[in-house]
Amino acid sequence: KLVYDNESVQLAIRLDAQVGGVELDVSALNSDFEIISNNRQQQYTVSNGRAESSTEWNLVLIPRRAGNLVIPSLNLRGDISDALELEVRSTAGNSTAAPIKQAIFAETLVDKDRVYVQEQVLLTLRLYTSVSLTDYSLTPIAIDGATVQQVAENQYQKRVDGRDYLVIEVRYAVFPQNSGELTIPAQRFGAFESPRQRQFGGFRQRGNQVLRNTEIKTIKVSQRPTQIAGNQWMPSTQVELTETWSGDLGKLRVGEPVTRSITVTAEVDSSIGDAGMIVADLIQRNQ
Repeated sequence: KLVYDNESVQLAIRLDAQVGGVELDVSALNSDFEIISNNRQQQYTVSNGRAESSTEWNLVLIPRRAGNLVIPSLNLRGDISDALELEVRSTAGNSTAAPIKQAIFAETLVDKDRVYVQEQVLLTLRLYTSVSLTDYSLTPIAIDGATVQQVAENQYQKRVDGRDYLVIEVRYAVFPQNSGELTIPAQRFGAFESPRQRQFGGFRQRGNQVLRNTEIKTIKVSQRPTQIAGNQWMPSTQVELTETWSGDLGKLRVGEPVTRSITVTAEVDSSIGDAGMIVADLIQRNQ
């Protein structure tokens, strides 16, 4: 079976018997897979005087690496499951070609890969799905050495290579606080496949769980210029300097006062701190 390294896999193991409180040891999976969930169901039915019982384990796995991975045989009191082989392809550095073949995939974008300390980086996380999903979720984001603010969350339709996708998009403003390399860790989108049929009694149960990891991104963060004092540092994407005069410069007279106002305006986030106050002070300074 072919999967991608950011894609969850459903593994079902069935035993034609009930096992009571005995647990299936799945620790052999840990070396190559992250076990997201492990649910067990037991059934007992009687049909035409014949009793049947079964136990089924349903696991959700995410590959830890690309390559040919093996889901090893699992042993429960002498009953051994079949080993399964997976071809896991990498999506790293290939945000278009590889994921397009998937019905569900994630995308990570940053508007800059090199910034100064406290300069804004716009981070965009997207989940693309061409199948019906419900109960979307995204892991809470935390980035060491940076402050993060969510700025937008949208849903829209997009056609990619002839296939229509619903896109779930979340945007964050990230402000590095230290120089060096800033690592934006992988985040995890979660959802459930919509059940195709209505369940007994009119209630709808959740379908299979779907998980997709976003790509890790690394940002290079430079120190502020040494000639600028820390309390005067104001990283901004748009700075304007304008001047106005209180009178007509073509009609100035000796001895009469005239006021020159210099105004600095900038797009700057309040989380930067003292830089915002510097701008306010300059705006009202007259010469």
